[in-house]
Amino acid sequence: MKPRLVNVLIGSLNGPSLILSHHLEASPIRLNGKAIGSITIERMNHFKFENSESLKLEKLSIALGKAFEWSNDFKLIENAAIHDGLTSLLNHNAFLNRLDQEIDRCSRFQTSLGLIMLDLDKFKKINDTYGHLYGDYILKEVGKIIKENVRTIDVVGRFGGEEFSVILVNTNVRDCIPLAKRIVEGINRKTFIFDGIATNLTISAGMSGYPSMSKESKELIKMADDAMYQTCLLYTSPSPRDRQK
Repeated sequence: MKPRLVNVLIGSLNGPSLILSHHLEASPIRLNGKAIGSITIERMNHFKFENSESLKLEKLSIALGKAFEWSNDFKLIENAAIHDGLTSLLNHNAFLNRLDQEIDRCSRFQTSLGLIMLDLDKFKKINDTYGHLYGDYILKEVGKIIKENVRTIDVVGRFGGEEFSVILVNTNVRDCIPLAKRIVEGINRKTFIFDGIATNLTISAGMSGYPSMSKESKELIKMADDAMYQTCLLYTSPSPRDRQK
């Protein structure tokens, strides 16, 4: 932007007026080729901006634009690193880190949390019968159902394969039961339709709670996982470890 001279009239209709001349210089800040703002400087005297000063301003605006681009790129990379590419839920490592963070917060503020582990029953058979594209569709839909049934402050992750996990913030383990039932019943009722194929699934859930059951993240996960496998007895073979995954 070229520097320009601006005349400002100060005064009133009945009193004396004073005309002040000053110069403005502005340079746009661009992000991916689009102007998102500008740097504007003002000189409250009759001296014009030198070309060298205009060049410095332009360089500063370019540098700021690059900084915004790098910040956006970093956020995209960080987001991709902690989220599952298929369901957009937290991935395994990110969920474990978040669980440790929430446990630390509970310890400091003397609050509780609930952990729910969920696993789709006989999911391997779905993949083998209808293919992995259909299986991917089911995983995305199940992730959506779980996400829709929790609060915004709760944490949902894809723990691995067809297993999902939920951290219920400021919640004791007994209060996890209604939510777990809601998720299980919602998935059990849903008919999954994709590419002309319709099927129904069941999902099993297990729960644990901090600090009533354990204060260690690994123990909480194991307890919830073991409880989940016990639940699977209702839907699969007598041996919970023999179920298809």
